[in-house]
Amino acid sequence: MPNPALGGKLDVMERSVLEYTVLPNQPSKLERYELMLETLGISNDTGRMVATGSEIIQALNKALELAPRARTRP
Repeated sequence: MPNPALGGKLDVMERSVLEYTVLPNQPSKLERYELMLETLGISNDTGRMVATGSEIIQALNKALELAPRARTRP
């Protein structure tokens, strides 16, 4: 796609797609699913992120940093 920042030239950065296509069927899991998408910066409408590989990795790492930690058993 033409990039205005490059004077209308094509942006040659390779894009990847991270897509979640199957919705959870339980309401409690759907709420957690939507929160996960929000944390990743993905629209609930599309369930899809189109970005460079490094941008997707950054989004996943950020989401992991924000995710609740599992509790260890005594």
